[in-house]
Amino acid sequence: MIFMENILETAAQQRLEVTETSKVYLLSIARWTKFLCIISLLGNFFMLLLGIGQLLIGFNSVDSPEFLGFRHFMWSLGLVCIVVGLLMTCPCIRGLKAVHTIKLAVKSDDALAFEKGLKIWRWVCRFTGWFVVVFSIFTILSSAVLVMMVGSQELQLLP
Repeated sequence: MIFMENILETAAQQRLEVTETSKVYLLSIARWTKFLCIISLLGNFFMLLLGIGQLLIGFNSVDSPEFLGFRHFMWSLGLVCIVVGLLMTCPCIRGLKAVHTIKLAVKSDDALAFEKGLKIWRWVCRFTGWFVVVFSIFTILSSAVLVMMVGSQELQLLP
């Protein structure tokens, strides 16, 4: 028992040091994060365009009772694409800010800037994680409703 307490005291007295190898890893992670943020921003832009296109298709589709389900589907899908595209733009922009802050901090050995960059990066990871959880639940529930509708013959996929 005494031996374990000595190990814990020794470990608590040591301070975290960012080695040169760790800095190289951080800069590599920052480059990959920047790449992923830029790709995600492009994807979000195309998702917004897709959502707008789906809304336009829904508005311009044939105005008859047979196509009412199609119109509502296109409107719903378009709105979901627009909302997702807009929501996911924010963590991409914040991720680019985190990358910039961490790169400057590593190159100038600025501990406060490094901490700020990590704080922003943590926000990006938390937001993205919660978004994935909520969107997954939404997808599962939507799929369950679709299966129930098809099973109850309310929605006919084939004529």
